[in-house]
Amino acid sequence: MKPAVCIATVGGQPQLITYYLDGLIEKRERIEKLILLRLSPRNARLQQAHSRLMVELRSGRYPGLNAEWFTLAVNGFPLEDIRSTAEADAASSAIHQLIHGLKLEGNRLHVGVTGGRRMLGMVTMSTAMLNFDRNDRLWHMHTPDEFRKEARGGNIMHIPDGIDFKLIEVPILPLGHYFAQLHGFGGVTQQRFVLNQQEKERAQRVVDQLTRRQKEVLALLARGQSPTEAAKTLKVTVATINTHKTVIFACCRNEWGFPTDERLTYYFLQKKFEMHFRDDQSFS
Repeated sequence: MKPAVCIATVGGQPQLITYYLDGLIEKRERIEKLILLRLSPRNARLQQAHSRLMVELRSGRYPGLNAEWFTLAVNGFPLEDIRSTAEADAASSAIHQLIHGLKLEGNRLHVGVTGGRRMLGMVTMSTAMLNFDRNDRLWHMHTPDEFRKEARGGNIMHIPDGIDFKLIEVPILPLGHYFAQLHGFGGVTQQRFVLNQQEKERAQRVVDQLTRRQKEVLALLARGQSPTEAAKTLKVTVATINTHKTVIFACCRNEWGFPTDERLTYYFLQKKFEMHFRDDQSFS
């Protein structure tokens, strides 16, 4: 398999990065590049931690590994923290450009989000979801509390034998695989707008495939009625409602790409279609 590119969020605990690398190597992953994603170091402690990390990465333990920093910046100014929606959007745009560029080059990605500020990890995770395909992986890690305290600050840069360390794959839906148009937009606001538009279009395509009676059933279910309540409203049997519901769910599976064995719920219909029928008086 082609070597992968790793991205890791970094803060003041340099050992988290080497644990992450060692965990991937143990899984027989071939890593050719490591991109260290960070906010601008604000103090001497962070700077020292980052220097400690680079010394370890260049020690010869990881032959052939190319490690480089990616420091978040806004309008050319390094971003020291994420304290507002505007800063989160700017960070998302910068991370999107990084990940999207790597995907355009055909890279397979591993992204680790344990290190650094929690908000940095959350923004990285949301951005990764919008660019990942099925070959990419998002990772978190678990280390026992007592060992974590002992290793803090880079005191132990590699996991000793006998420690219950786990590299855990985070199960996420690679939205970029299903919503290709999202790749062209970097900011959270832009991505949300495009995603909402695509969801509206999918809902409309489902509605366009239905008969008038099926639309009436969908409208009632989307507004929160149960099949029994919908049957009373339309003066039909519950069995008839369930027959229409089966057709509706089949159309939804086709539009959203869900496997046939994945169970859809009434909550799904409310979430995806409530706004579509909210102002439509013909189904009141």
